[in-house]
Amino acid sequence: MDPLREYAQFWIEGTALQLGHPNWHELHRYWISNIESGRPGFAAQLRLAARDLLEGESYGLAVKAIAALAVVGDGEDVVSLRAAAERFGSEAAKAAYTAIFEIEHRARAS
Repeated sequence: MDPLREYAQFWIEGTALQLGHPNWHELHRYWISNIESGRPGFAAQLRLAARDLLEGESYGLAVKAIAALAVVGDGEDVVSLRAAAERFGSEAAKAAYTAIFEIEHRARAS
């Protein structure tokens, strides 16, 4: 596996990513852009690692992956987010639909 991809997965697992707290989007975007500036390609690998974690069984990691995708995800990730919302339900579903909203509105703005 690519070392940057491993780092991205490790980062998701160890970072307090969560949606809903004040300024969550700006904070996550700031963290990710800081790492990206020192490790080009991090955001792309973060997106892939997050998608992998969505397919796993861990509810906690899925919620963190959803939060990461809210910042770095794109239209291709919407299907995975909808599937995670159905599979995990509850708060994960709310987070997944928030991430989808962020992705869709970011795509419209660009």
